[in-house]
Amino acid sequence: MLKYQDGRHLYTAACHPADTTRNDEFYVGAGGLNGWARGLTYMKGSTEWDYEHTIEGYNRPFVSHEIGQYTSLPDFYSWFNEAKYTGPLKAEYIGLLKEKFEQYHPKERGTEFAKASGAVQLLQYKTEIEAMLRTPSMSGFHLNGLMDYPGEGVALIGMLDAMGDSKGIATPEEFRQFCSVTVPLVRLPSQTFNAGDDFIVPVEVRHHGATDLYGSEWSWRITDQEGKEIEGGSLCTYDVPTGALTALGSVRMQLPLLEQPTELTLQVWMENSQVKNQWPFWVYPAIESPETPSDVMVSGQWTPEVKKRLKSGGKVLLTPSKKDLQSPVDIRFGTVFWGRGLFPDQLRPMGIYCDPGQPALAQFPTRKYSGWQWYDLLTETYALTLNDLPFEYEPVVYIIDDFNESHRLGVLMEARVGKGRLIVSTMNLGMEGERSLAQEQMLKSLMDYAGGDAFKPAQSLSMKQMDALLLSAVD
Repeated sequence: MLKYQDGRHLYTAACHPADTTRNDEFYVGAGGLNGWARGLTYMKGSTEWDYEHTIEGYNRPFVSHEIGQYTSLPDFYSWFNEAKYTGPLKAEYIGLLKEKFEQYHPKERGTEFAKASGAVQLLQYKTEIEAMLRTPSMSGFHLNGLMDYPGEGVALIGMLDAMGDSKGIATPEEFRQFCSVTVPLVRLPSQTFNAGDDFIVPVEVRHHGATDLYGSEWSWRITDQEGKEIEGGSLCTYDVPTGALTALGSVRMQLPLLEQPTELTLQVWMENSQVKNQWPFWVYPAIESPETPSDVMVSGQWTPEVKKRLKSGGKVLLTPSKKDLQSPVDIRFGTVFWGRGLFPDQLRPMGIYCDPGQPALAQFPTRKYSGWQWYDLLTETYALTLNDLPFEYEPVVYIIDDFNESHRLGVLMEARVGKGRLIVSTMNLGMEGERSLAQEQMLKSLMDYAGGDAFKPAQSLSMKQMDALLLSAVD
């Protein structure tokens, strides 16, 4: 009836699911005919993928429903406080969650964890929104909004808090790089490379402005972490139509023969405009396979021989499996969807936190939070539960736990044990099969550290404390 009364609009009967038996003029759904039309299920450490295959078969426009919904740890010492709630309802849950956090963590870690978790939340939003824009047949997407939602189990899914104030995760300018009228896009075949690899990256732009972009000029460059340009060039001049995904050519170069592992950034922009976007990637020197130092014992189990080695002053790199841990916690890359109050069966991690200056990470460039180079290391693996260790003990790499639990978790720890020195890693290092570039590089970093003079853990743990973390095994 509405179509006949007012034909200016397109009409649909519902926002979800997309039902081809209805007489809708466009479809809105979280899933297409061939799988989910949102989420990061198809992400394999690249930006080549999109959702085109999931929405094949629809003969009308398709809009993806309520994408994103990634959470981050709140900052209990800044924007996440009860004083903001001045109405008739008191947000008592904030104080309860803060108490739980402080049970296992020093207060000074609160803001650092929140920043690291927020960075991964932003990374996930960027990755999913760009995949939407790379999908030629995708007509649009819905976000729940940019604010947190304090209901339905507490959903801290926003760039802004529940009052609309910034959480310090991203500036409007940063968010508009990947969510705006005109967005440059790239199809990176990987986000980790070997030095000297051919670097061939198709570049596109999604434009939905009021008019076409006539004679637009596009450029690119690659910079290091200090902002120094490594390489750059022009993508020529294009007429970019509105309402479409347009190819702009490709970035083509050979990556430099770097001797040290490095984080680089690819930037693409439209000349004489504010339109720009950027993507980090990591370049590692080619290595055959990390060598085990002669004075380092590598073991997958907490055996009497390992304990003997430590008691006698030896060095051990321990890579236990899940069955060898007292209280393992399954993890993944990324953060919780919506909230575990409403969806309690999902995994708990909210990102990682580490000090990039730790000598154990010297050969694995990272920020304080997890970028995509951590994907393989944090997939199909588990964390150590460190609650019973001394309150002041800190792992090398934290797993930030869901705020409903706030346990002290880690995937990389070190300590002096007995007269010896011990590293324990529960990261997925690919010890049982073929390793990815990032897994190889992390293993090399740990091996070099364990075999070098810098391996001097500042913290000490007793054999009894380690027995509380690790199940003993026979030789």
